[in-house]
Amino acid sequence: MPAGTPCGHATLFNAQLLSMQLRAGMSDPAPPRDTIVLIRRTKKRWFNHHDDIFAMIRKHADSAGLKAVVYGDNPVPGFNETRQLFSRAYIVVAPHGAGESNLIFSQPGTILVEALCYYRSGKTNFCYRNMALMLGHRYCGLMFDKQCMNITAADVEPVVKYYVDKLKA
Repeated sequence: MPAGTPCGHATLFNAQLLSMQLRAGMSDPAPPRDTIVLIRRTKKRWFNHHDDIFAMIRKHADSAGLKAVVYGDNPVPGFNETRQLFSRAYIVVAPHGAGESNLIFSQPGTILVEALCYYRSGKTNFCYRNMALMLGHRYCGLMFDKQCMNITAADVEPVVKYYVDKLKA
């Protein structure tokens, strides 16, 4: 196992080594990336419009023959179920939070669409952007004049549609 690092400050080598080790032995060849995952949080930084966002994701997933799945935290799925789901992810849509750490199971090229939150300090936490880029993923951070909880389906849809259309092309 790679050495530990402070939160949000993983090194490129350690992040890639850990991801490869966690994905090793799952299946050979790697499973198809055929799922759009929407992370549902219940304690902090959730989407107030979660159901509308999921309906929009399902519409675009269906148009491309993809699955749309909610990954929730009540209860948190087991290790193997989580590992399998994120290894199949084509797109992950999430409010900023710990559920995004499961990208460590995702194959390079997975797309993270993250709703970023404003903090009183005026700083934004980009730790999952950094992790996604280190793992060879694509990243789209959504930041509007509203808190991440108030992101709507209309805010997320252009990004989801863009990447689903790229897959269909």
